[in-house]
Amino acid sequence: MHYSCTVVLKNNSALDDDDLVSRMLYSKIPLEEPYLKYRLSIMIGEENKGLQEGKIPISNTYFLMGTADPTGKLGPNQVCVILDEGHLSGDVLVYKYPGLHTGDIHKLQATYLPELEEIVGNSKYGIFFPTVGPRSLADEMANSDFDGDMYWISQNPELLKKFTPGLPWPVPEEDLCKNDPEQPVLSNMKKDELESWLFREFLKIRFKPSYAIGTAADCWLAYMDRVLTRNLLEEEERKTIETKMEQLVNIYYDALDAAKTGKQVQVPNYLLVDLYPDFMDKKPKEKTYHSTSILGEIYDKVESFKSEKLQLTEIKPLPFFMEGVLKPCMDKWNCYYNQYLIEMHHALGSVSDNSSSELKDVRNKTCQEVIDKYKEILYGGVKEFNSSMRPRSEIYEEARAIYKLAYAKACQKETVSYCSFPWRVAGEALCQMYIEKMGKPYMVDGDVLRETRQ
Repeated sequence: MHYSCTVVLKNNSALDDDDLVSRMLYSKIPLEEPYLKYRLSIMIGEENKGLQEGKIPISNTYFLMGTADPTGKLGPNQVCVILDEGHLSGDVLVYKYPGLHTGDIHKLQATYLPELEEIVGNSKYGIFFPTVGPRSLADEMANSDFDGDMYWISQNPELLKKFTPGLPWPVPEEDLCKNDPEQPVLSNMKKDELESWLFREFLKIRFKPSYAIGTAADCWLAYMDRVLTRNLLEEEERKTIETKMEQLVNIYYDALDAAKTGKQVQVPNYLLVDLYPDFMDKKPKEKTYHSTSILGEIYDKVESFKSEKLQLTEIKPLPFFMEGVLKPCMDKWNCYYNQYLIEMHHALGSVSDNSSSELKDVRNKTCQEVIDKYKEILYGGVKEFNSSMRPRSEIYEEARAIYKLAYAKACQKETVSYCSFPWRVAGEALCQMYIEKMGKPYMVDGDVLRETRQ
């Protein structure tokens, strides 16, 4: 059970503030511990949300920035992939989000290129594409380029074994979309004319947004769901749907570049769908149908998990942390805890959830400053347990006092979020106490631990 939770943690490490959940798991804190259970339930919820959207974690897969080979040595179907521990070699699948065409996924040969080291040195995490061939590989993948685009690379054996490559996306001879009047030659403009033109273009894009990208993608996915539905399509209907999907791909790629090309992009009515598969969560429900494709099966499976998700019916503190606290220590931290509640209330209440990301960052920083203040009180002027000069026995007793006070408040309010205070302030001490009680920390696979920490 600990291992499966560790995998969930690895996939949702961004939700693990200060590596707290990972530290609790590796210290063998029981899964029944209320705060650990609460944090894991949030991560499992995010995991399920991703699964419902078709986001399935795949091993031996990477997301890297792409650029052109500066040496000119790579062949037409070769790439050079550099990771932390060196180069990949052998077959790889390469894809550029948000490609929709079946040929956007390429099977290429990852090759070690010694000449590249003289140019990039010890640089890591990148993929280099060849500069030879009739057409740029990047252009064949979602009409992308090398100006900072990120590429999905996989060396998963099962995917490679079952993958059947398709023809790359062909640039359409005739656009389905109407062009704007001829764009002015910017190099012929005077400075003030160029500034005015750029500002007008900005206002056009900012206040007259195009919905063609979202509409084309949604309709394409609805058609794809019907194609994936087993044995329910006649051959003629399948061909009609595939033709519409090809047209939607062309519109989609035109819409992605509309800001650069000046095209006015719209999705014709004959390409729109009347019903969407239920996994797309479209409103109203009357415009959806129950999907039986693989995407629909995943959606249904995750929906069934929701009824089994972790429920916090009762907050039960761990008895181990409720022992051995003298009254003077409880009185001392009772004053600090009441003071903390007031300070944290002000820190959280200063910014609403609808505020800008900048204001939320300020709020989070203020909250962290409050936490750090009480860490320094506990650890004697430092923020880390291992850096403290205080006797461990004193720290352990005060950590227990913090735990007892916060969990008493959580039980009184029937709100598990009150349990966060002891773990965010005294989490290192509490985990070390439990390790000493159990003997050894929980051992997990090194790759899982390493990826969780990244």
